[in-house]
Amino acid sequence: MRLGPTQLLTICEVATALRVSESSVRRLIASGEIAAKKIGGSIRVPEEALADFLAGASIEVSPGRPKPAAARRRRHAVDEFDRNVFLN
Repeated sequence: MRLGPTQLLTICEVATALRVSESSVRRLIASGEIAAKKIGGSIRVPEEALADFLAGASIEVSPGRPKPAAARRRRHAVDEFDRNVFLN
């Protein structure tokens, strides 16, 4: 049985692809979230492992911070000003 060539990525290449720091990639590898192999003295990540990680990654969107009461009052004052200017 003959296997096709597997592209192995360095930690730097993975960090660049994910747009994170190299230490973040090392943390992901240490936690087992990204599979990696140690070849000689170097750590390499198979391209498939990166693809699997991305396929399982979820995006968490926070609803954002509520506006402080002062900001709401200012916005209301601006709306009131606009109404008075344009309606009169």
